[in-house]
Amino acid sequence: MKPPATLAISLAIFATLTLTKEIGYFQSSDCVDASGFESCYEDADQIFASCVNNNCAGSKACVDSCGGDSTCVLSKCPNLGIDCVKACDCVKNTDYIQCAATSCWNQVRK
Repeated sequence: MKPPATLAISLAIFATLTLTKEIGYFQSSDCVDASGFESCYEDADQIFASCVNNNCAGSKACVDSCGGDSTCVLSKCPNLGIDCVKACDCVKNTDYIQCAATSCWNQVRK
């Protein structure tokens, strides 16, 4: 017995939606190079965490518990030098722009 056409269409739409991952302001699946875009963002997050761990005063365990999330680091790790964290965040945001320029250049926001 074949499933109704509407069920098949619904399943196809659901499968597409589950593969979409929001990265920054973009859906990675909309980008020219979706996997490269996701990987680039992950690398930028790791570079940020490494920058903070290696250059800013504070607890490595606290920074690690945030998994590279700059908002978390700023709120949970108050002993970090704010200027140092902001400098690392600036590098991360520059890397994010580079990710969009190389892997998601086909997307234009209005």
